[in-house]
Amino acid sequence: MQKIYKRSLYGKIICLIKLLIWNAIIGFILTAFVALPLASENTEKAFGKIKSFREFCDKLPQVINLNIAFELFWPLLLCLIFIIYFFADYCHRKLIINDRGVYQKGGFMPWNNGYIGVDWEFLETAYFHQSFFNWLLQDYPIELKRRYTDENTRFFFTNIAKAKNAVQDINNVVKSRHNANNQGNIQNNPPNIPLVSS
Repeated sequence: MQKIYKRSLYGKIICLIKLLIWNAIIGFILTAFVALPLASENTEKAFGKIKSFREFCDKLPQVINLNIAFELFWPLLLCLIFIIYFFADYCHRKLIINDRGVYQKGGFMPWNNGYIGVDWEFLETAYFHQSFFNWLLQDYPIELKRRYTDENTRFFFTNIAKAKNAVQDINNVVKSRHNANNQGNIQNNPPNIPLVSS
């Protein structure tokens, strides 16, 4: 038995918006503090002392050259690579339900590829949090409650598509395993026979 639940569309859109905002900030910093000073040196060399607007227009094609374009382009290229990498890594993470337990599979690169989750014998229950926006977007965060531990040791999986189905599948397996364990305990224990004193 293995079921795989991927990221929801809402989660992908939110991730992309966050990455665009962060990269806009990083791109602005790189451009303002690294690329623009280099471009301004070339601009000063090309313009020199300008006396009229016509002279400025005549020298403008000398300033807009490939060197300045490249100096302004590489911060944008770095930001684009950053967006593609982290968005692909986010989309590659999945919720996996198999014979061993419930896990989240890591990213696609070797250094962040792996599993984190809970084995069936340590899992007590799973549930999802409901709110108006979760219902509207059909995007529910899943929480796994562990057995034999305190309340702080819980696993959260956010932005999982069809999270209701995932929680139902998890709880069905947990219920069937607990019922099987309880029946095994009843069969292994001897019947209670009252002692009769003579």
